[in-house]
Amino acid sequence: MDLTSNQVIRFQTLIQALTFVTLVFGTASVFIMIGRRDATIQHSQERVNELWDITQELVKSQVLSVANDGDHERQLNDLKARIIALENTRD
Repeated sequence: MDLTSNQVIRFQTLIQALTFVTLVFGTASVFIMIGRRDATIQHSQERVNELWDITQELVKSQVLSVANDGDHERQLNDLKARIIALENTRD
């Protein structure tokens, strides 16, 4: 099996073409991985922003609840004082 120079050139051209195709696919896969990573980061950022909004709403509702509890406690103390005053008046 004696290879002629023409066959060697064809073989080298084939090897170069396959190397080029491999390089193109490798580069494309790197860009695809970067795109997927960016999409994952963006999705995570959206989820974090959503959780941030939920947390802010929960804090607001907790503050309002504490304020309402304080107001209710004041009203109950006022009612208690009025009841004690009525009981003392009855005696």
